[in-house]
Amino acid sequence: MDSTEFYYFDGSPSTLSSVELPNPRSGHCLVPIGSNRFLLAGGFAGSTDYDDTWIVDANTGTWEFKGNMSMGRSFAYCGLAETSDGLTREVVVGGGLGVEGLPFETASTEIFDLNTEQWRAGPDMPYQMDNGAVVQRDKSFVTIGGKYKVSVRVSRRMRSLKINIAFYRI
Repeated sequence: MDSTEFYYFDGSPSTLSSVELPNPRSGHCLVPIGSNRFLLAGGFAGSTDYDDTWIVDANTGTWEFKGNMSMGRSFAYCGLAETSDGLTREVVVGGGLGVEGLPFETASTEIFDLNTEQWRAGPDMPYQMDNGAVVQRDKSFVTIGGKYKVSVRVSRRMRSLKINIAFYRI
């Protein structure tokens, strides 16, 4: 079932608030980018992988469309990175699943500059990945894990656990 709302804790763990999504979706990325502001990218509904980008102000419930990535992505990882002086802040979205006739995993990354509000291509990861976990680290993030190679996913996972770790710096 695709979600139709964005839920967040409003000031305390005991106060849950919600904002309607621009359209129902699941498997999307959501990154905090400021005080009650979040960037939403990608996801899917049915057989459609979204390439759209939105920023929501949770205080007002207002969504603002910010353009499209180069491809639709679901189950991608995403995180915020910034320079040490804090002047450049970017959201990195990478890996995930896309659909071009058949589902495929990708190693590509895309970077959204929060100052210019433009997407650009980033470096490819060493593996095709989806479902990677992201942990913020200082002014960047680490992505850990993720599946790769759809056709061998089950047998490889049964034999051993492979962990992919990537550090992002700008």
